[in-house]
Amino acid sequence: MNIFPFLPNLHPILWGGSRISTWKGFPFADGIGESWEVCGLKKSPSVIADGEFKGQLLCDVIAQHPVEILGSAVAKKYHNQLPLLAKFIDAKQDLSI
Repeated sequence: MNIFPFLPNLHPILWGGSRISTWKGFPFADGIGESWEVCGLKKSPSVIADGEFKGQLLCDVIAQHPVEILGSAVAKKYHNQLPLLAKFIDAKQDLSI
């Protein structure tokens, strides 16, 4: 299998800024607080942008090919799912964590 490129997965948030759209070369958009780079969670999964699985959800492709994508140990441990979210955050104001 090849590397999966993903469609943009941008999340407007009240405290979001404008740097993500500028940095990624998208038309200017203010209020984008998060850019989810890869998400295997079903609440907002990554969509594959190109190749054999173009247009499909990452979680669905993993469900169809768990061992090939995750490896047998990870597929077994996480029940054929990828509980992963990698994102960039742009906050135009301080956040409490």
